[in-house]
Amino acid sequence: MTGEGIRPADTVRSTVTRMLATITVVFLLFGPHVATYFNETNRYFTMWQRQDAVVLSGVIVLPAMAAFGVGQAARRSGRRLLISICEHVFVLAFAAGLLANLFHYLGKWGVFVRPGSIVTVTIWLLIMSAAVYSFARRSRRLPRICSRFCVVVSPAVALVMISLLLKRPFIHRQDPIPSVVQAGEASTAGGEQRLVPVYIFIFDEWSPERTFANGRVSDEYPHIAAFARQSVVFDEAHSPGVFTKGIMPRLLFQTDLWPEFQDGRVGFLSDGVLKPASEFASLFSAFSDMGYETVMVGTYLPYAAWLDGQVDVCRSYSLYPLGDGLLERAARESWNAMCHWTDPWAQTVTLRYKLRLRDHDMLRLYRNVEADFAAVIGRRASRTFAVFHHMLPHEPYILNPDGGYRGVEPGIERSNVNGYLRNLKRLDVFVGRLVEIMRQAGTFDQALVVLTSDHSWRWDPNRQNGTLNAPRTHVPLLVKMPLQREAVPVSSRVETHRLAGLLRWASGPDAAPERVPEFVSTWTGEKGRHDTVTWLAPLSSVAGK
Repeated sequence: MTGEGIRPADTVRSTVTRMLATITVVFLLFGPHVATYFNETNRYFTMWQRQDAVVLSGVIVLPAMAAFGVGQAARRSGRRLLISICEHVFVLAFAAGLLANLFHYLGKWGVFVRPGSIVTVTIWLLIMSAAVYSFARRSRRLPRICSRFCVVVSPAVALVMISLLLKRPFIHRQDPIPSVVQAGEASTAGGEQRLVPVYIFIFDEWSPERTFANGRVSDEYPHIAAFARQSVVFDEAHSPGVFTKGIMPRLLFQTDLWPEFQDGRVGFLSDGVLKPASEFASLFSAFSDMGYETVMVGTYLPYAAWLDGQVDVCRSYSLYPLGDGLLERAARESWNAMCHWTDPWAQTVTLRYKLRLRDHDMLRLYRNVEADFAAVIGRRASRTFAVFHHMLPHEPYILNPDGGYRGVEPGIERSNVNGYLRNLKRLDVFVGRLVEIMRQAGTFDQALVVLTSDHSWRWDPNRQNGTLNAPRTHVPLLVKMPLQREAVPVSSRVETHRLAGLLRWASGPDAAPERVPEFVSTWTGEKGRHDTVTWLAPLSSVAGK
């Protein structure tokens, strides 16, 4: 395809001109999508890597070269009709790319033009009218104008893609989960101590108000209730915030400091300065020093960027996957670009399949994460310290309690009570499955197992109508200690980003369930030994110390 007119003989210059025009028009179609990767937040949450920029470049150049080849073949055929068709398809593609970029940047400036609106439809009617009129007259003027514009701006294509390749990616790891590790003894500072498995399960948007009734877990959730009957149950546990992106790093590092990311690096703000996460002790470094093999499996964040060098095995899953293999990545990039197009044909396709693709991604995410959970806790390894983050019972509300797919959810209604309760029942079944796997591995009785959440259900309609006064930081916290058989209630307020002391004590030889209230009272009181920056008492390997 090209916007250049017919010439008796092609010169090298005219051929290069047509090729540059074709590459540029395809780049324009991908422009808004390419722009999203210049936003560091998007690169962070998609776990973008430089090879993704290479794939994106290929997805732009290869179709452009194919289109260029079609245009060249039409020119060589000498058939004016074919040449005119190619030229005016080029015009329409140019218009689609130009409008996609215009609407994208208008949105950044606060002017939103909705695809399908009367404004968009009117613009496309005018474009189609102009293209049809030009085609009917076999005019070369409109294609030539579009082509010359593309050639003028073509140097920007290389500059933009090179700039993207130079962006620093966040560290991302998908380590294989090792096979069974032999249980055994491990040396600690105090001598020989047999280690117990430590599993911390952090769910997402799990509401204690919707789970508990009359001071105990509702009968609607029998598996969680059974777990609670042999656990320490904290009535007043609170997370350090209401957004996962800020909560998870603070939980993993047990710190009051605010997490931040910048130029491919992550860390915590201390006295207005971003200090690298590598300068802070995490839960993983603490338990690694005790002889544990450490594992992190989680969704949403690039955990390796935070924990690289402190965790043995790390697997992170993005909510916005870019694809696994080369072909899927190429298809994803094309689809994501298409979602920015404003023409009625692209909008019809994307609106029809967007939610289905989202559901497909979430179902695969659930399968992969749950398979990883099972692989880690089913290894019969006593010296494993593992932290897991799962999206349940967070929306979308597309699951049946058995994990089956309910079908496409018409929209995202975050305050959908029935949908949330279905996801909560799915969480209950999943907790039952986790316990079953640990029992089969022979580790459940000896293990220290923690069930909690990053934050409560933020969209609970009872908060809006005033019948629920509990803050959104209020979360469930169930801690099953080794050999625990009966429930132990704790009414003292505890902070989930200050659990390190309890975890280290509970996994040690002197811990006993009945002593937890006394320990918590001391641990949360003024006499408790707390680091002033983190709560990894008595560790002191913290920045500035």
